[in-house]
Amino acid sequence: MQHFPIFLATAGRRIVLSGGGEAALAKLRLLLKTPARITVFAAEPAPEIAAWA
Repeated sequence: MQHFPIFLATAGRRIVLSGGGEAALAKLRLLLKTPARITVFAAEPAPEIAAWA
């Protein structure tokens, strides 16, 4: 299995996203639709991630 899909309740949660590439950007786009507080750690974030920060 290469992917492990999970469903989490995000209300009141803090989520740390590690990475700044296309995969991280795709996840960030979805996470921004939730009420979670999001922190991103990336050495070289994609321009859209940098703009969000």
